[in-house]
Amino acid sequence: MLEGRMMPEMILLPNGQVLIINGAQTGYAAISSVAVVQGNSNADHAALTPSLYDPLAPLGRRISNKELPTTDIARMYHSSVTLTPSGNILLAGSNPNVNVNETVKFPTEFRVQYLNPPYMSMARPTLSGVPAKIAFDSRFTVQVTIPQSVNRSSEIKVALMDLGYSSHAFHSSSRLVFLDASLSSDRKSLEILSPPNNRVYPPGPGYLFLTVGDATSAGMRVMVGSGASPPVPDQGRRI
Repeated sequence: MLEGRMMPEMILLPNGQVLIINGAQTGYAAISSVAVVQGNSNADHAALTPSLYDPLAPLGRRISNKELPTTDIARMYHSSVTLTPSGNILLAGSNPNVNVNETVKFPTEFRVQYLNPPYMSMARPTLSGVPAKIAFDSRFTVQVTIPQSVNRSSEIKVALMDLGYSSHAFHSSSRLVFLDASLSSDRKSLEILSPPNNRVYPPGPGYLFLTVGDATSAGMRVMVGSGASPPVPDQGRRI
């Protein structure tokens, strides 16, 4: 990474990149469990600038913080972050103290922030006519609008995502599955193949995102599978 960082969160983005955010550059997680660094905090030197990891970039250039904003709000222990259905990032929390404490270097934090990945400032594609429920191993068609500024040869990615949940610098149950998709000749509709079974994507709610080139749409909510409460039998086809 570009700097030492502990207690980070790694957030999957719909385009396949990973946002590395929050945490500190020195020390340890938790509070008052090692030699105290700052007040009750085991950590110091908050990491204030996020990084973006691109697994498709050339080796040695996969992590960058170019054009990513630096904040003055430390997000240390007890912080949370999540991708939103709009496609941006919601940040909240930080309290490396036993109780509410607003007098130390890393106080109890009540402010909430949004971070916009680069695709939020572009002309964005849109999805419409997305079915409320999709079965496993089935094809369905949605309507799309692709901005004229997007190159016609740009790669198309359709991501089905569970946004997961966040606490204590751990992000749990998030998932991203890229789906096979074919764009119509008039570029106005997409035929999409859903996940083959519930082992690839757990049954339940998710969000469908479309990325064309560098531009990513907002997410559309869908129910994947039967929508029944667990436990449920296997769905879809065996692989």
